[in-house]
Amino acid sequence: MTTPVTGTVCRGRNNAERTRVVLVDDDDAYRDVIISKLTHHGVEAIGFAKGHELLNHFAGDGGGDVIVLDWSPSDVSGLDLLVRLRHRGVRLPVVLLASNASVRRERLALDRGAIDFLSKSRGVAILAQRIHRIVLLARPVPAVQADETIRCGPLLLRPHICRAYWKNVDINLTLSEFKVIQLLTSKVDEYVSPREIYDCMHYAGFIGGTGEEGYRTNVRSAVRRIRRKFQALDTDFDMISTMPIQGYQWNGSVLAGMSKERPARQPPRLSRPAIHQVNHAIPTAPAE
Repeated sequence: MTTPVTGTVCRGRNNAERTRVVLVDDDDAYRDVIISKLTHHGVEAIGFAKGHELLNHFAGDGGGDVIVLDWSPSDVSGLDLLVRLRHRGVRLPVVLLASNASVRRERLALDRGAIDFLSKSRGVAILAQRIHRIVLLARPVPAVQADETIRCGPLLLRPHICRAYWKNVDINLTLSEFKVIQLLTSKVDEYVSPREIYDCMHYAGFIGGTGEEGYRTNVRSAVRRIRRKFQALDTDFDMISTMPIQGYQWNGSVLAGMSKERPARQPPRLSRPAIHQVNHAIPTAPAE
């Protein structure tokens, strides 16, 4: 039986309607301040100093809407903690915070499956705004039925569980990667701009990377990563086209080619003497 872990909890008014956040940061003063300030922005927060305390929280009856991780708590890094959470089946959106918010760190965080990456210098108000936005986008769409599936040639999408299958094999896409594929396949043969893809991965107006065009680098990395996952299952995969200006496209012409049934190859007709000669030349015929 898992021993309950005591964390710092701050509750505010209308608690039933508040977003629940689970935070890990080993700086006690910073953790207490951020939890207190989040309360004023409609966020109920529980905080832990150690990564293993967070794991114990979810191993028991603990829950939440969003997980916020410090980049480098004392016992385990935020990236490693994110991986451990996923291995344990915790699929909640994860935001990574860092004092040194470099482009390299942002790319690593998004590659590992974080939904957002934020510098601590941006302040609690921005963090709370992004948390609310993440929760809003994570809510299930009423129009999607629990058993709905979307098929696009060999690709099968299950939106209710955010899983994608290529030729009946799970591709193991992250949530952001699944959103990209769902967007591209909803616009077959149309180029989707990098900005639209980036907004789909995060939310409209999300700012990431360096400079106004920095998001393009993150989109290129995401698409490259998605291609590798498909090619790990199918070396001939070539469904995603790229144009430097227009963006990315799910290639319907390739899909049409795949769907065409090739006529069965007919074996050549042999006369009886020819058959006799073949039987003597090749004692054991290869299996057809």
